[in-house]
Amino acid sequence: VGGAIVAAPAGKLNSSSSGNSSSSSSSSSSLSRDWLVQAVGKSYPGRASISAHLDLLLTLLHLGADGWIGKLSQREVLFQYLKCKLTDAAEMLGERVLKTPGNPISLSLTLDGLNTAAAANAAATAAGAVHGGQNVSNNNSSSSKARGRADVSFFGSMLWARNVSGTRVLNGGKQQTISGITFQDYGCHISGYPHPYMTAAAAIGGTKQEVDVFVERLLKCYKELKSKWSNNAAATGTEDTTTDGAAHVATVAVDHSAEEEEAAAEE
Repeated sequence: VGGAIVAAPAGKLNSSSSGNSSSSSSSSSSLSRDWLVQAVGKSYPGRASISAHLDLLLTLLHLGADGWIGKLSQREVLFQYLKCKLTDAAEMLGERVLKTPGNPISLSLTLDGLNTAAAANAAATAAGAVHGGQNVSNNNSSSSKARGRADVSFFGSMLWARNVSGTRVLNGGKQQTISGITFQDYGCHISGYPHPYMTAAAAIGGTKQEVDVFVERLLKCYKELKSKWSNNAAATGTEDTTTDGAAHVATVAVDHSAEEEEAAAEE
């Protein structure tokens, strides 16, 4: 409930009616409800601030109808620019941009190359730990393992640390139950999608220069992370430990003609 105020008697008597009788003291204690205010204050999520709504109102009043329409038009141009730049980056990385014509704001880029490198790194690390007598616990979910998934979410952390906000790295395999309803691959756009991917959006107010910086940092982070994982897998000697099955790497084949997958992701 936005704007609600919780109030309760403080239990303090005014000096003008200060009677020193014990009945007044007991009455004061019974009226005190400070604990109620504190309890509600601790549980309140703090999401009903008017600040965001006020900022939006001031912005719209400043732009006016023509200014707002102009911003929307600029965003459409920016989306096409982002699509071109992201497509070029995908070709350089051996990935692909999903074709989702029903979404004129966001784009998705597969991360299959990172997934393969992450799986190899995880397998090599586990194999090395096993041969070293260590007990290794794998944080990847069983459903992710079954589909050859590794945890590529660290890629999103790298982008965030380099001041790239708004992107989402979706790996699949997470199961979440909300109000008795269980969601498979929670957070993804569709359950059972076979590729890890990241999203990027052309936001209102963005510029082409910002898109250039974003793509530059994306390429740098992708190459650095993939190289790190691949080198670590090679240094650990994965090829020498495959006999015990500890270092088998399940890879996901990229089907560049999977139009049905893209149509499903669009939904």
